[in-house]
Amino acid sequence: MERNSGDFFVMLTTQAGDYTPLVNSENEPDIARFETKEAAEAGAQNSVLGSAFGFEVFEIGCGL
Repeated sequence: MERNSGDFFVMLTTQAGDYTPLVNSENEPDIARFETKEAAEAGAQNSVLGSAFGFEVFEIGCGL
Protein backbone atom coordinates (compact mmCIF):
# COMPACT_ATOMS: atom_id res chain seq x y z
CA MET A 1 0.00 0.00 0.00
CA GLU A 2 1.45 3.37 -1.04
CA ARG A 3 1.66 5.76 1.92
CA ASN A 4 3.82 8.60 0.69
CA SER A 5 1.91 10.20 -2.16
CA GLY A 6 -1.64 11.05 -3.06
CA ASP A 7 -4.27 13.51 -1.97
CA PHE A 8 -5.91 11.56 0.87
CA PHE A 9 -4.83 11.46 4.51
CA VAL A 10 -6.29 10.15 7.78
CA MET A 11 -6.91 11.69 11.17
CA LEU A 12 -7.22 9.03 13.87
CA THR A 13 -9.36 9.47 16.97
CA THR A 14 -7.46 8.90 20.21
CA GLN A 15 -8.77 7.28 23.39
CA ALA A 16 -9.21 10.77 24.89
CA GLY A 17 -11.31 11.87 21.91
CA ASP A 18 -8.59 14.01 20.33
CA TYR A 19 -7.20 13.55 16.81
CA THR A 20 -3.76 12.62 15.54
CA PRO A 21 -2.61 12.04 11.96
CA LEU A 22 -1.80 8.57 10.64
CA VAL A 23 1.96 8.59 10.00
CA ASN A 24 4.14 6.36 7.84
CA SER A 25 6.05 4.85 10.80
CA GLU A 26 7.83 5.83 14.01
CA ASN A 27 11.09 5.98 12.06
CA GLU A 28 9.54 8.09 9.29
CA PRO A 29 6.98 10.34 11.01
CA ASP A 30 5.64 11.99 7.84
CA ILE A 31 1.86 12.07 7.46
CA ALA A 32 0.75 9.05 5.46
CA ARG A 33 -0.82 10.03 2.12
CA PHE A 34 -2.86 7.74 -0.11
CA GLU A 35 -3.89 7.69 -3.77
CA THR A 36 -7.55 6.79 -3.06
CA LYS A 37 -10.11 7.19 -0.29
CA GLU A 38 -10.43 3.40 -0.12
CA ALA A 39 -6.69 2.99 0.43
CA ALA A 40 -6.78 5.61 3.19
CA GLU A 41 -9.68 3.82 4.89
CA ALA A 42 -7.83 0.50 4.69
CA GLY A 43 -4.73 2.07 6.22
CA ALA A 44 -6.78 3.56 9.05
CA GLN A 45 -8.62 0.31 9.75
CA ASN A 46 -5.26 -1.49 9.96
CA SER A 47 -4.00 0.92 12.64
CA VAL A 48 -4.58 0.36 16.36
CA LEU A 49 -6.22 3.74 16.96
CA GLY A 50 -8.31 3.64 13.80
CA SER A 51 -9.73 0.21 14.49
CA ALA A 52 -10.37 0.92 18.19
CA PHE A 53 -11.56 4.54 18.24
CA GLY A 54 -12.40 5.58 14.67
CA PHE A 55 -11.00 7.91 12.05
CA GLU A 56 -11.82 10.49 9.38
CA VAL A 57 -10.47 10.53 5.82
CA PHE A 58 -9.71 13.91 4.24
CA GLU A 59 -8.82 14.95 0.70
CA ILE A 60 -6.26 17.72 0.21
CA GLY A 61 -7.83 20.74 -1.43
CA CYS A 62 -11.42 19.84 -0.53
CA GLY A 63 -11.78 21.83 2.69
CA LEU A 64 -13.74 24.95 3.42
